[in-house]
Amino acid sequence: MFRLKSGSRKISEIGGIFFDGRKNLVVENIRNAKYDAIITDDYIGVLGDPKITKKDLLGKHSTDLIRQGMVESCSTGGVAWPLFNFQVKNSKLRVDGKNFLEAPQSTTSAGFKDFRRVSIACKTGTAQHGDETTLPHAWITLFVPAEKPEIIVTVLSEASGEGSNIAAPIAKKILEEWFSR
Repeated sequence: MFRLKSGSRKISEIGGIFFDGRKNLVVENIRNAKYDAIITDDYIGVLGDPKITKKDLLGKHSTDLIRQGMVESCSTGGVAWPLFNFQVKNSKLRVDGKNFLEAPQSTTSAGFKDFRRVSIACKTGTAQHGDETTLPHAWITLFVPAEKPEIIVTVLSEASGEGSNIAAPIAKKILEEWFSR
């Protein structure tokens, strides 16, 4: 649930509706990961525990647009630079042209044929809180592979900096472990 740090959810007390991640907005990591599940293939438009509750909230067109933006965020030109062209050494991952792609071949290393590039959909965040001297919370939420997700990861590092600089490298380590097995 989104709420103000003060606990108030009354619009009259907060001066309007806002959900932009700025200032005193609080969201739990697990709930944020559930929001990611809304736009994955298995749970399109589902909010809550997807194993129990199914309710169409967004529709396929909307979720496809959100997914596209999240993929672009984790691609060259986006903001999540530690995840650009994410690769893992695992020749067991089947190249399908969408989720798992062949990694660029190197003329100097024969071992590159075992690498796969994995598509990622992500959203980074820099959640402000406190006053101007307080470092923001760094967060990233992602699902991987982008078209047929196996894993949803949300990393929140409190009062530590920007999402791309702090949370994204942590998420990358988790993905390296997950896809190298």
